[in-house]
Amino acid sequence: RVTAAGGTVTSAGTFSVLLDERATQMLTVSEQTASIRKAKVEVPPQSFSVPVVIDIGTTPVTVEGTKKTAADAAAKAGGAGVILLPDLDDTLREIRVLDEAGNATRPKAKVTLIIPYNAAAVKDYQADALRVLRLNPQTAAWEIAAPYGDQTVVRTDGVVRCPVSSFSVFRLGVAFAPAGSLDGVKVYPNPADLSQAKQLVYWKDLTVNATIEIFDASGELVVKMEPGYKP
Repeated sequence: RVTAAGGTVTSAGTFSVLLDERATQMLTVSEQTASIRKAKVEVPPQSFSVPVVIDIGTTPVTVEGTKKTAADAAAKAGGAGVILLPDLDDTLREIRVLDEAGNATRPKAKVTLIIPYNAAAVKDYQADALRVLRLNPQTAAWEIAAPYGDQTVVRTDGVVRCPVSSFSVFRLGVAFAPAGSLDGVKVYPNPADLSQAKQLVYWKDLTVNATIEIFDASGELVVKMEPGYKP
């Protein structure tokens, strides 16, 4: 479905829609799915030099599964600087933009990728840290698709908006921006009862490569967590 600014439907169908490069209005391309949560691409006027088809799919067709698997493994090991939540696996999308000859093409200006998420799958403290990740096929790693501050979480709509100028496989992940100093660090709960099996402690606004030390009530060091620490 393609809608003009203001929500007026201009085209609809189960087929791909060829976007006119001469369009003078913002166009929105929605994925074809029965789900109420649809990924979308907003295309500003004159973003392309030629007519294009924007294809939004949930099954990657141009990136080998082994690269996605490697990227997932790297992220889970902490190597990507992001957290992949299993409950967000369904946010994976591949965006392809093709000209009339079927060749991949890029926009002249940034377009906005909108990926929906299930709010029930995300804890409240994680929601504002949701970011669109891009699979880099050369390094087989998940990368933040646009600078942290350029992406927007719209909680009321359950989506993350992200400007992009190239296309690949995307998904949502949690990526906390590092703080510039430790002046605003927050720890909760504090104090914490670590004798409880399910007691979780959260740190907010840490700097890059911070070291965390936990002491008991008598001042004895219980654990020291340096970058790369694993329990």
